[in-house]
Amino acid sequence: MFIHWQTYFNDEEWTAFVEAAPKETNIIGVRIRSTGGETKLFRDGDYPVLRGTALLLDEQTAYLWTTGYVPQLDTYIGPETPNPLHITVMRKKNAKPDIRTVLAGIMGLTKINYNSCNFNGGLPVTVRFARMVGDVLTMGSAKGEERQPFKFYVRTCAVIIQAVIAAPCSLGNQVGRRKLTKAAQRIGPKSNHLLIPY
Repeated sequence: MFIHWQTYFNDEEWTAFVEAAPKETNIIGVRIRSTGGETKLFRDGDYPVLRGTALLLDEQTAYLWTTGYVPQLDTYIGPETPNPLHITVMRKKNAKPDIRTVLAGIMGLTKINYNSCNFNGGLPVTVRFARMVGDVLTMGSAKGEERQPFKFYVRTCAVIIQAVIAAPCSLGNQVGRRKLTKAAQRIGPKSNHLLIPY
């Protein structure tokens, strides 16, 4: 089970996740941060970097461009050079996942938004939805009541959504798992620059 976070996991939170999950479930904590332009990647031609391009920094850290030029559409939907997401596998319960598998899952989650006609949202639905729910909950606090820390809203929503999405994929969707495995095999184990197809 992947838990998407926008900040760091503290020990108390991580222990609670591990204790709550079934013993046979491997829990992986992934931090997903938006970048503000400190990292840019350029390519020759009229269009920016391809959507799905990843730059692997090490076995647990990568930059992932979830927006960019889409060959199938023959265009880039965006106003400027795209910024990547900074992805870090922060914690794990058992086996450490391959960073390529983590990136492929995040790419797939950028296209899950049934309330939008956009091709993709740039952010995985876990993070995007958590931000939206957090905005609503912090704005709608009852009068005279103490406002709860924003981190509780964001973290709770991300965990719930990811668990709902990941459970059917990991338990019943063998086709999806095979696609991710084949994609990782096509990329090759030695590459530090790759394209995640989604």
